[in-house]
Amino acid sequence: MPMDVFAVADLLTRHALQTCPDQIDLVGYYGSHAQGTATERSDLDIFYVPADGAQPPIHRSILIDGVLFDFWGISWATLEGFALGTVRGWALAPALVWHTQTLHVRSGEAAARLAALKRRIAHLQTTEARPEMIRRALAAFPMTLAHLGNLRLASAEGEISDVRYAVWQFLGAVLESLALLNQRFLSRGYADLLTQTREWTSLPEHFADRLLLLISTEDRALILNIAERLAVETRRLLRAAQATLPPEETTPDFLGGAYPELRGTFDKAVSLAERGDIAGTSATVRAGQYELARMLAGLTGSGWDGNFHRYGELAERYRELDLPDLMALRADNLDVLAAAVRLLDEEWRQWLRAKFVPIPEFETLEDFRRSLDDTDQSNQS
Repeated sequence: MPMDVFAVADLLTRHALQTCPDQIDLVGYYGSHAQGTATERSDLDIFYVPADGAQPPIHRSILIDGVLFDFWGISWATLEGFALGTVRGWALAPALVWHTQTLHVRSGEAAARLAALKRRIAHLQTTEARPEMIRRALAAFPMTLAHLGNLRLASAEGEISDVRYAVWQFLGAVLESLALLNQRFLSRGYADLLTQTREWTSLPEHFADRLLLLISTEDRALILNIAERLAVETRRLLRAAQATLPPEETTPDFLGGAYPELRGTFDKAVSLAERGDIAGTSATVRAGQYELARMLAGLTGSGWDGNFHRYGELAERYRELDLPDLMALRADNLDVLAAAVRLLDEEWRQWLRAKFVPIPEFETLEDFRRSLDDTDQSNQS
């Protein structure tokens, strides 16, 4: 006869409560038994939540008649991270909380905490939460490119097992971005993966076929080709979703307040150029131009992320203003770079003046002192 896994769960729970009666807020289980899909070979995924600040020594990982029972502790903070997908990712982690069935709840407060986490998971799947989830998907995507790079290295240098490992690392990153984009998580982990993802509305073309080929073929050139196309198409889906984000209302005023720091970057770039520091000048020029382009993108309400966007996607407004493109210049032509930095500073100051954006700069210390006095008087009135 199949083992009664819940008899084992009852024994573990009773022993835990006898050993640490006031240190356990909740005992629950998840996985196939919680979802009603268990088979004779299914183990029981059971966990306990210690009371805040408690660390009961009751963890067990055992085999009984060949069936695994992993009785592990999850703090409330970690359980919240699972629910939000900030711990172990959105694609997989929320399922643990969402499908949890309880075997013991110490108090109404503990029951309410678990119910609140399930409501937060439900909220993240609503239309109201879509902008947040799109932004999270954008932020998650760079990990796809990191694992694509590792896949390229494994394909060039490693054994087939290195390639297989890199493939699944890459796929895990792709699935994380797509899960966030679709506001859905994998209830059954990677089991029935293709069936679960078939319900997602935003997927690269022929996703299932490509996935199966990616994990099956030994043709390394084909593996890289499929992976690169998946990365490109996933990014295209994310960019399309980003275009639907509501614009963030902003004004040019903050640009004036940011000018002194930007001017400091420009001055540093000129000083480095005059010293003949090619690498330092190039890095500083990049930082200054990127910062200005980023601020201008914020004016139009465009979402931006330096780890996700290409510079050209960020710099549309910068280019519309026809500001000097310092990064397009040769890094070793320091005189030309320094002159271009000075030109950019002057053109930017002219733009701010044309927009009547105040710049916090003063000719003398006395001018600054009078400004402070005027501000104090204004505040007092």
